[in-house]
Amino acid sequence: MAQDEALLSLGETIEQAVPPTLRLFSWAEPTLSIGRFQRTDSLNLSYLEKKKIPLVRRPTGGRAILHDNEITFSLYLPLPKETLNPLVLYCSLKEAWVKTLQKIGLFPDAENNSKNYFASPYCFSLNTAHEITIKGKKIIGIAQAKAKRGVLFQGSFILSGNREEIARCFINCEKIQQELWSNLITLEELTSKPPAKDEITNIFLNTLAATLEMPWYRGELSGEEQKRAEELFQTKYAPLSPYHTER
Repeated sequence: MAQDEALLSLGETIEQAVPPTLRLFSWAEPTLSIGRFQRTDSLNLSYLEKKKIPLVRRPTGGRAILHDNEITFSLYLPLPKETLNPLVLYCSLKEAWVKTLQKIGLFPDAENNSKNYFASPYCFSLNTAHEITIKGKKIIGIAQAKAKRGVLFQGSFILSGNREEIARCFINCEKIQQELWSNLITLEELTSKPPAKDEITNIFLNTLAATLEMPWYRGELSGEEQKRAEELFQTKYAPLSPYHTER
């Protein structure tokens, strides 16, 4: 989270040009992330502490996600205000994922007419019109944070998941579980022989490059980006108790 926020914050300085950056990463252990402005009073903090599930706040918006067996990605893009806007970039990212799903033999919905605008603290409990869905159920969630000079997207492609375990992370457990059965679908539930993570990510990389019309090269964060990420980690992320009770 600190590395992603470093890209967004450094991109705001004229002196520091941050190039388009795509990060694909995994989690060392199941971890609950919450949105930038999300309250914590819906969380079952005692359960998180008992199960030793870390809690982290994302720099992007949206609602909570229990990260486990998934493909997690972040994408920072500079924002030339005369040519692009966050909605256009979101549509390009969504298009790349839709084509990726098609290339692995899945069939995303052409249109999602869902109007489930009910309040829920969990990302995949919700299924609104802009989501990537299959059979009317969400499989990929994408959140964003916009700054003056760039936009950061963070997202999760759910490979498999335990709805009961997810629901226990919240006070209103039964309601969340019912919502997940109605609105979440996983790769494991769609195919008996799911492709390997590396295969999916390679297809996505190539598809995104074609969609955005820009090549991707393997690289590392710059020294300045690493320094900023470490500062954010020490001052914003590390000092917080994993189970703090801020509202």
